[in-house]
Amino acid sequence: MKEMMKLYPYQTLGKVFLRDRRVACLWDEPGLGKTVQAITAWRELPVEHVLIVCPASVRPVWLNEIEKVDGLHTVDGGSINVVIISYDMMSKQIDGLCTMGFDLLVIDEAHYIKNRNAKRTRAILAAGKIADNAERVWLLTGTPMPNNPSELWPMLHALFPDAIAGKNGKPMSYWSFVSRYCTTKNNGFGEVITGGKNLKHLRDRLRERCLRRKGKDVLTDLPPVRHHMLPVTGQLSIVAETTEMVTAANLIKAALSSDDPMAELKKLAGHVATLRRLLGIAKVDGVVQWLKDNYASHGPMVVFAHHKDVIDMLHRKLPNSVTLTGSSTPEAREWAVKDFQDGKADYFIGNIVAAGIGITLHKARVCVIVEPSWVPVENQQAAKRIHRIGQQHSCLVYYAATAGSLDEDIIRAVRRKTATIKEMGL
Repeated sequence: MKEMMKLYPYQTLGKVFLRDRRVACLWDEPGLGKTVQAITAWRELPVEHVLIVCPASVRPVWLNEIEKVDGLHTVDGGSINVVIISYDMMSKQIDGLCTMGFDLLVIDEAHYIKNRNAKRTRAILAAGKIADNAERVWLLTGTPMPNNPSELWPMLHALFPDAIAGKNGKPMSYWSFVSRYCTTKNNGFGEVITGGKNLKHLRDRLRERCLRRKGKDVLTDLPPVRHHMLPVTGQLSIVAETTEMVTAANLIKAALSSDDPMAELKKLAGHVATLRRLLGIAKVDGVVQWLKDNYASHGPMVVFAHHKDVIDMLHRKLPNSVTLTGSSTPEAREWAVKDFQDGKADYFIGNIVAAGIGITLHKARVCVIVEPSWVPVENQQAAKRIHRIGQQHSCLVYYAATAGSLDEDIIRAVRRKTATIKEMGL
């Protein structure tokens, strides 16, 4: 057996928290080592069969951490049988998985099951499905409610029904939960959720079931991270080259200034997608020039974008760069991260969703987000790729924006959404 990995004091507490509970949520901020805490917790339990459900991009992380922590924990064999499966593959193999009866189910990046109607959520949480047939269930995520409290309901209703029991002693229905803990508004098409309320009461109900720590509180020796706007001169003629796009820009700006910007934006989905893509393309040359001008002082850098066109253009214009997108194979994902971390690539260019979770990129101290996400936690997750355990330098996170464009309106709208998340203490 390999020598046991040394844990930070807070990680030891997290290990014990998981070990001593049949059902538990570990909601530490990204970068605090939730994977290691889970592995070291299960090695102290009499478990033989472990199922880990995670995004495809995170599977290599689990493989590496299991090998690092304890050589006796081997995948698909050895003293403990560990099966690591992506959410997509899990949905395709649901019938077989439901009959296997695992000793432990680990749901990593558990915010992937925030939608109560999604197939993946039902495959894991519905009666008679995977969670129902596991002796223990642990949910790991650094972003338990990316947008509002309603996203907690599926996991709470299935795994902690007593925590959301109503006056009749039964767990609240979805809409009862929304009525109790969410603010809503009728936008003319129906009720939409705009924020949260009674969040202290909800926090108190979850206190013994969910553990949440923040990096600034437990890693006092971790270097600071600072966030800045990065003004980029965009090729505005590309963005506003047609009357249709000018009209779209005006419609979106009006939506962003409304009381419920996200609901209004959904009505303009086509316009939003087109204009966002063109905005990203318009910023590429400016971002590339800034990256090249600052490489000598900053060293290797991480770059995030959303659209494939934008990522492809960045890759072509930045020599010695690697990419990671949703279409990357598991092998390609692993090699992209390894090459960057080993110093074989100067730039890591990733899709903000596919590459924004589960990987460590602390070879860099600078992260540039070319196309900030509408969802605040996706931007935060991306930034956490460089600000993790092992980082020796202060970190800088830049959000590329073209002055006077839709970028500035989007960033202001996203800031408003963070208020509910902060009130919940997440």
